[in-house]
Amino acid sequence: SNRQRQRQEERILTDVDSRLQKDEALDNRAGVVMCSKNWHVGVLGIVASKITERLGLPAAVISLDTTPARGSARSVKDIDLLEALRRCSDLLVRYGGHSMAAGLSIDAKHLEAFTKLFDEACRKLTPTRKPQGLAIDALVDPEDITDRLAQEISCCQPFGIGNPEPILALADMNVHERRIVGQKHLKLKVGNEDLAFDAIGFGLGESLSPDAKRVSLAFVPQLRTWRGITSIQLKVRDLKATSD
Repeated sequence: SNRQRQRQEERILTDVDSRLQKDEALDNRAGVVMCSKNWHVGVLGIVASKITERLGLPAAVISLDTTPARGSARSVKDIDLLEALRRCSDLLVRYGGHSMAAGLSIDAKHLEAFTKLFDEACRKLTPTRKPQGLAIDALVDPEDITDRLAQEISCCQPFGIGNPEPILALADMNVHERRIVGQKHLKLKVGNEDLAFDAIGFGLGESLSPDAKRVSLAFVPQLRTWRGITSIQLKVRDLKATSD
């Protein structure tokens, strides 16, 4: 059923998030490979899409439930996934698809080598030009950021080319808490006198000085469930300290 599938997706995403936060080398990766024993082959594409969306990097998600192991990969628009997989083809049993989405099968003993090679291939295929500034869809007040807003945004999925994720902005918020998780991910609590939100910026650990008191940020509000409690987390796409 739809509800069961959603529950399975939620469970997988919680697992993905905790793995991403534990991944010491994540901030240096150009392509991510994740393997699991208990992810059903049918949800691998969804999981790969979610990782790609969260990190802005190509991702391959591989289930060890079959022999050979089977995987699904997704990419970002600047990196040709099929070309990345072609560069790893010596390690693969089979692969096919197109520049944004592909399937693959691989002998489990080659997974470690594939993880490394896929990262290298994606790095070589990554364009060196600087990204353009983010297009902000709306400047909001903290009061506007409700569960309902986050739900409405998630109803617009899947995000991708032709349907970009809406990016909101908060101006000049207080930084209540700030810490680095993994090696380079920034966890914040930001808000005004009345409201505060948890925020996470993958790979943004360096981009805010430890003594910054106020910050403006571009983000996507997401609902996340942790130990049965659902709350809003801001997925930070960019931020900058604002002076008093």
